Amino acid sequence: MGSTMHLAGPSLAIFTVSIVMMVVSIVAVSLRTFVRLYIVRAFGWDDAIMLAALVLFVVFDVCCFIGAMNGLGRSRTDFTSYEGYRTALLYWWLCQIFYTWSSALAKISIAVALLRLTVKRIHRIIIWSIIALTIAVSLMFWLVMLLDCHPISYFWDYADPSKSGTCMSTTSLVKVAYIYSCLTIVCDLTLGLLPIFLVWKLQMSHRTKIAVGGILSMGAM
Repeated sequence: MGSTMHLAGPSLAIFTVSIVMMVVSIVAVSLRTFVRLYIVRAFGWDDAIMLAALVLFVVFDVCCFIGAMNGLGRSRTDFTSYEGYRTALLYWWLCQIFYTWSSALAKISIAVALLRLTVKRIHRIIIWSIIALTIAVSLMFWLVMLLDCHPISYFWDYADPSKSGTCMSTTSLVKVAYIYSCLTIVCDLTLGLLPIFLVWKLQMSHRTKIAVGGILSMGAM
């Protein structure tokens, strides 16, 4: 592993944001788990899936910490050694690998939670379709990131003239990223808007419907 670098610029931003997001995520999911286990006593599949998402997210954050301390986010010219640059690339690769499934599991958890509120067949079909699409898109993106270079280690070894290998073109990666982003947005918007339709015909005031729908729609965030 390369020697650590002084945290500054993009590296400091990555390090700071990762710490904040990890703390917020751990607190939020821990409170949710406590309530579901000990207060309402109704721990379900959605809770288990969210815990799995949290574990992967924490691993992702740890990779961000280590990567940032080794220069992740900095320009290649800022590195004083090849080993440091290699380490930063390695942890960037790991970040992508773990984040993909952390994000996917979080969406699936929200979708499974919404299934408990559905009474209409069309809503269940929509939710299951979103779950299937999330799994398919995440698997596609994960495989592309995993197999971007051949051999896999060439992703972080490419700057070493003694190593040989090939990687996907930047154009191809950008296309995959656009497809992944667009389909992810579709899933997020669907999960965000569907709760409004789920509560609209319930026997409650319009103000309450808007409040409940808004709270449930926060899952899109």
